[in-house]
Amino acid sequence: MEIPVSHYGKERVNNMKRVSLVLSLLVVVFCSSLSMAAEKSAGFYVGIIGGYVMPQDVNMSKTSGNPMPVSAFAMNKGFLAGLKAGYIPSLFDKYVAAELEYNYARTSFDTSKIYVTNSGSSWTLDGTNDMHAFFFNVKLRYPEGWFHPYVGVGPGLAWVKQGDLTTTSDGTRAGATATCFAYQLLAGIDFDITKNWGAGIGYKFYEVKPNFGDNLNLDMDIKAHVVTLGVNYSF
Repeated sequence: MEIPVSHYGKERVNNMKRVSLVLSLLVVVFCSSLSMAAEKSAGFYVGIIGGYVMPQDVNMSKTSGNPMPVSAFAMNKGFLAGLKAGYIPSLFDKYVAAELEYNYARTSFDTSKIYVTNSGSSWTLDGTNDMHAFFFNVKLRYPEGWFHPYVGVGPGLAWVKQGDLTTTSDGTRAGATATCFAYQLLAGIDFDITKNWGAGIGYKFYEVKPNFGDNLNLDMDIKAHVVTLGVNYSF
């Protein structure tokens, strides 16, 4: 005895077939992309990155005059944007990458924090901090397959601009700029999407120690943790 199938039942079966076909095509495309990505060779690449900056408390000391009533000041979270250009030589079986990276990062002092000095008076700090930095990164990476874990280190040079500083005790002082040595530590994973395009997620820790003259007369020790996302194009 044949069991009749309703119109809606047939339509449901057809829809399931269509979905299965689409999923199969997506799997084929995805596998083909990974196969193409696995063929990526050594050579040049460029990329862009964006990041979420989580600064540590900034240590500050005056280079002249009365000492700071507080040495470590809390910072707000900030952002980072950057460009990079690198080269993966075949000499080391593609286990090493060298790249030049430019970063712009902005943070600011946390005005919600109230500091109590030794004399018992309250003290707050307000001001922005901008950093332009160039790094020369050397990375050790895993070259096989379509995802590539890496670690690296990058010495560099930073130009730091401290905005106007406003305190509850001294009023407002004009900002200043300083150029200084910088370095960063790197870790992350890069993913090959196609033979030319890739993406990555990473972590970096950077430190700069600008010495501000002019009206500020301050030494600063700025450290930050950064989570990054990026897109790469290989030639």
